Amino acid sequence: MQPSATVEVPTARGDTVPSSELGFTLMHEHIFLCDTEVNKNWPETLGDEERRVSQAIDDLKTLGKAGVQTITDVSVIGHGRDIERVARVAAEVDTNILVATGVYALADLPSYFRLFGPGALIEGPEAMTEFFVRDIEEGIGGTGVRAAILKVAAAHAGLTVGVERGLRAVARAHRRTGVPITTHTSIKQNGIDQQRIFEEEGVDLSRVIIGHCDTVSGGDLAYVEEILSHGSFAGFDTFGLPLLADDIKVDLLVELVKRGHADKIVVSHDHSSFADYIPPQFMNDSYRKTFFSEVVIPDLAARGVTKEEIYLMTVLNPRRIFETTGQGSY
Repeated sequence: MQPSATVEVPTARGDTVPSSELGFTLMHEHIFLCDTEVNKNWPETLGDEERRVSQAIDDLKTLGKAGVQTITDVSVIGHGRDIERVARVAAEVDTNILVATGVYALADLPSYFRLFGPGALIEGPEAMTEFFVRDIEEGIGGTGVRAAILKVAAAHAGLTVGVERGLRAVARAHRRTGVPITTHTSIKQNGIDQQRIFEEEGVDLSRVIIGHCDTVSGGDLAYVEEILSHGSFAGFDTFGLPLLADDIKVDLLVELVKRGHADKIVVSHDHSSFADYIPPQFMNDSYRKTFFSEVVIPDLAARGVTKEEIYLMTVLNPRRIFETTGQGSY
């Protein structure tokens, strides 16, 4: 499938980039993963902020040298999102950083939403949808940086009240803005539930990425093909994370490509330049944003995946996802 009409995609620099110029794009990354409340009260959990920013700048410059032109930073509420800090990094690198809005709640929503809203202790309208739409249309927190994608999660707890509210709030913000959706999953049922909830909300599933299909599948081809059969993209976006052997992920990806699914897969690592909860000793040599470029692509090529198929997954598919925004609200 060919890309749609070119659209302008907002970046963390506060400008936009034509979708036709996004180039090689990693669709599920982070710059910083922090608990801002913890960091403010116990500053040693963040450490020297200038050093963290400098590390991130170096990371992105290295990534650019590896041929990656764009990353999607899917950090949202629940990840300690700090757009001002990300913007500082973006101003110093050539790599495009696209940012997200949404909520990362694996069971309970943050207290502000958990205690106020539909069905909450204090009944009220769904504020999340309004906040997400504002982030997309006006910018985040007065920075002028607009979100390019919506992010939402589900995990082992399944469809809790909070998780379902988050899914429906994101779906409604998507329908009002046309901005695509990407997700976090921890178990197979999450992806199935996400697609069902989105369908109930009238979402066109071809404008959705179901995340972490590589790890969550455990190598199960049938699960990924079920996700694809409903029209969504499958995120193979945990390369280099020690959640499942990368050989298993590559084997599965190669088989899916052989079956003609390269046009519905996007790739990434789900890495961060700094995460306040990960001790340095856990960040081995695979934990780097160049892992896919330097290790996985040669492996795919050696197993018969063509340059055209790699180009589909790394360039054309991300472009097509962002160009669905041009279809507008519905």
